Amino acid sequence: MKNTKQPVDGLLLFAIGALLIIGVIMVYSASAAWGEYRFNDPFYFSKRQALFAFVGVIGLVIMMHFDYWKMRRYVVPALFVCFGLLILVLIPASA
Repeated sequence: MKNTKQPVDGLLLFAIGALLIIGVIMVYSASAAWGEYRFNDPFYFSKRQALFAFVGVIGLVIMMHFDYWKMRRYVVPALFVCFGLLILVLIPASA
């Protein structure tokens, strides 16, 4: 397989950006009153959502420069780790 750089898909990048912006707006819309009541900051949950969206975009940029075909040997172990984490969610917490 050739290791050539592909151009960035502008439409896909636009769709990702639009979904991120709409998501942050929806989080603000749904949680502004609770954030104001609980933390005296109506943007509390929006800021957290925007921070994690920014971390996701950083991960996107990093993975854009990585050859994902090199990760094929890690697929099966990653699958078992994901199954383990899904089972871990089912274990009730002791409060």
